[in-house]
Amino acid sequence: MSTESIAVRITKKDGLTKLGLALALVLLGVISYVTYNSTNQFASSSRMVDHTQIVIKQINQILSELKDAEAAQRGYLITSNMNFLKRYDEVVTELPTAVAELKELTGDNALQQKNIARLEELIVLKMHSLRLGIDNLGGKSGIGNDEIASVVGGEGKVAMDQILQQAERMIASEE
Repeated sequence: MSTESIAVRITKKDGLTKLGLALALVLLGVISYVTYNSTNQFASSSRMVDHTQIVIKQINQILSELKDAEAAQRGYLITSNMNFLKRYDEVVTELPTAVAELKELTGDNALQQKNIARLEELIVLKMHSLRLGIDNLGGKSGIGNDEIASVVGGEGKVAMDQILQQAERMIASEE
């Protein structure tokens, strides 16, 4: 073999080695790009899931506070014990903050803002109904079961049922 043919073979080998290295680098770049994008999409999806869970938790917190107010009213009406009204008063104070937090969490969602406006209307009705029951029947002796049932089961129940339906719609919208 001549030196020229050996030089051509070495040059071909060097060219193929360089080509192989270049292809490996390009492939590595493509894999890195795809991995980076997949990781970003996963992180974005995780943030959205976390946000959804926080919104649902806040909706449930509002429902819990409303149920606490109902229980406090019932306890007071049944026993005339003013200690039950402490939790009611706490709910009256905490509820606007809880609703404001929900508004802030869903500030970028026009549908949820509309849902929250309706929820607020229903909460006002419910809290008004609870207050009327406390004011009209509270502290009276000899309150009958019929009177308590009418307060607990009247427009207050209707309002609470509507609140629960609205909350279900809001949760479904988040999911």
